[in-house]
Formats: sequence, C-alpha cells, structure tokens
Amino acid sequence: MLVLKTIIIGATSGIGKAVAVRLLKDGWSVGIAGRRLGALVEIASTCENAIPQQIDITDEDATAEFVTFKILSHDYEDGRWRVR
Repeated sequence: MLVLKTIIIGATSGIGKAVAVRLLKDGWSVGIAGRRLGALVEIASTCENAIPQQIDITDEDATAEFVTFKILSHDYEDGRWRVR
C-alpha cells in the first residue's frame, strides 16, 4: 500500500491550512507545522492522519530535525513517534 506523505509548514492559517486540510481529507499523512500549537491541535483533532509539530522555522536545527527525523524516518501512531 502506498502511503503519501508531505509536510506543510505554516499550516495554521491561510493557504497552508487550506492545503493541509485538503491533503488530509484526501488520505495523505501530513506533517503540519507552525508556531501556534492550539491551531495545530485543532486541525489534528479532526484528521487522524495529521502529524502536528509546533516549530519556529527560523530555528534551522529544529526545522531540519522535524523534516528528516520525525517525518521521513518515523511514523506517528497513538500519540507517539515510532521507528519504522
């Protein structure tokens, strides 16, 4: 089974949120990232395939870690990151 994954940074409002919600509804596993934790939690509460992470993209190390470690090499299940 093919699992489609993507990351949307800035997923808490505007175009980023609209794209994230659309992909989630289409069955994608979407890493949603942004500064506003409450907005991320709200999106994730309506879509089980959302992977929320509060980050500040001006922190290059945190952004790189989110993309490479959590999304590409791990799965999010039952509220925890799991190694494949």
